[in-house]
Amino acid sequence: EKNIAVSTFSGWVTDGEVQSRLEALLENTKKDGLMPVVEAETPVWQVAQYNPPFTIPWLRRNEIWLVLEGPIEELHSESPR
Repeated sequence: EKNIAVSTFSGWVTDGEVQSRLEALLENTKKDGLMPVVEAETPVWQVAQYNPPFTIPWLRRNEIWLVLEGPIEELHSESPR
């Protein structure tokens, strides 16, 4: 069991696209006060690709997974009544 932050995107998975998505995900998690798991000074992350290679690019579903430290509490509290 682990907590992850996810960025979903379509198209081909290239080194440049992965780097761009990972940097944006790291910045967004930092803004939200979440800390990634870091090993050897590198965040722990993974790419998930869900479609066969012949799927047209705009229908492809890909994700960048960034592993987060500790339990995640509710990011949004309920509105006062």
